[in-house]
Amino acid sequence: MAVSTNVNDRLETFKCLSCLSESDLLKVMLVVLADASTSGYTLPGDTAQLLEDSACWACLSDKQLLQAQVSALAEDIETGTTLEEFRNKIKCLLCAQPKQIRAAVAYLTTIVATSTR
Repeated sequence: MAVSTNVNDRLETFKCLSCLSESDLLKVMLVVLADASTSGYTLPGDTAQLLEDSACWACLSDKQLLQAQVSALAEDIETGTTLEEFRNKIKCLLCAQPKQIRAAVAYLTTIVATSTR
């Protein structure tokens, strides 16, 4: 079954998520990523090891964490793209509000989830 990109469908799929705090939603996302990836971690059994292995990332600022995540995604998708090419590609987004960018990232996440099932 394909994952729907419709926002209402996404909110209805797991209604119980609306009861969680943002902090708990982030934790659920971590569990989903660990379980769905080829990382080799299985939660809750590997929680201590995952937190130990990622400990040096905890000293990064939020911007540095985002930079590292973007770097990993860009390396996988856009190998060889220069900083100038990225800057040219984001020019159309300069007027977009941060909330609009987060919404677009969330939407694209559903598309990626759809393509991997």
